[in-house]
Amino acid sequence: MNPNEIKEILDSHKKWLNTEKDGHRADLSGADLSGADLRGAVLPRNLKLFQAGQWTAIIMPDEILIGCQRHGVARWRGFSD
Repeated sequence: MNPNEIKEILDSHKKWLNTEKDGHRADLSGADLSGADLRGAVLPRNLKLFQAGQWTAIIMPDEILIGCQRHGVARWRGFSD
């Protein structure tokens, strides 16, 4: 994966995070990022990620993403079984 491809993926991911049109969640699994210049990339420090079966959950300080759904933490805390 060359630097231009990584930049395109990260730019598209930023759009996805901001729920902009044409944004896509980044999938860098298997990518060799050694030597990649990630200066300026938005990489949350308090990010937690887990996989349960087919579902991936990403937990950030103010937002939770599960599959294709995204919820604010305050709203998530209001959910019940």
